[in-house]
Amino acid sequence: ATTAMTGWYELQISTPSRTNSFYTYVIVTPKPTIASVSATPSEICSGDLVQLSVSASNANAYAWSNGANAPNTSDNPTSSTRYYVTVSNTTTVYNPQTSSNVTNTCSEISSAYVTSYPSPTVAIQPGYVRLCAGTDVTLSTVVSNCNNCQYSWSNGITNMAEINVSPDNSTTYHVTVSTPLGCSGETEMTVDVIDVNSMNDCNVVYVDVNGNGSGMTPSDPTDIVSALSMSECSGAIIRMAEGIYEIDYPLDLVSNITIEGGYFVNFNKKKSTAGATTIR
Repeated sequence: ATTAMTGWYELQISTPSRTNSFYTYVIVTPKPTIASVSATPSEICSGDLVQLSVSASNANAYAWSNGANAPNTSDNPTSSTRYYVTVSNTTTVYNPQTSSNVTNTCSEISSAYVTSYPSPTVAIQPGYVRLCAGTDVTLSTVVSNCNNCQYSWSNGITNMAEINVSPDNSTTYHVTVSTPLGCSGETEMTVDVIDVNSMNDCNVVYVDVNGNGSGMTPSDPTDIVSALSMSECSGAIIRMAEGIYEIDYPLDLVSNITIEGGYFVNFNKKKSTAGATTIR
């Protein structure tokens, strides 16, 4: 038997000699009906916002699989996800047969699916460059999770996976890589251009084992590390007094540098003896 409303229901059992009636109180809770469940948009880039919505009748409670408890909610899925929503109708009715309140819940479940596409992962090679002004370098993108990519560089170049640059000053290059769906990844790197200060071609930098001066005159020598830094990209010549020079860490030099050793007597004379000047 089926019942359509809350109330007393009679059951009659008849025999040839008599009819017996039995009564019971039935509480009927209307079952919720889900008209629609939507996820908008249904295709997204990883981590984008999705609006979730359910439309239902005879409902007074909602439970989404992401923990939300309202008919309308949102989420930021990082992978393709099916969102389930349970719609419930809970009623509490006094039952005169038991003289107590009775709570009853009816539920309906449905779902919506969201397809999430990963955003490109982007790197630029080389990750860092030091060079002399006017020297060119090729910057190449290394990309994953992207087919038919589109490229946009901060210097205005588009649709190129690699570019050739020759900056006069230190410059940071930014690249955005996008998929046809519009998912994007970005990164940047810096090309550090060496400042040659006032050094001119064929200048001489003077170096002594104990030097701590400017290096610009024989009477004011500098140390070897400072001299190497000063001479980058300048075409200067380093003249080193005889002795042993210690360098205990790596140096990143971006240009060829001419070094002459074995000088003595205020850099006026030069020895040709092997080992007169040693860098180690």
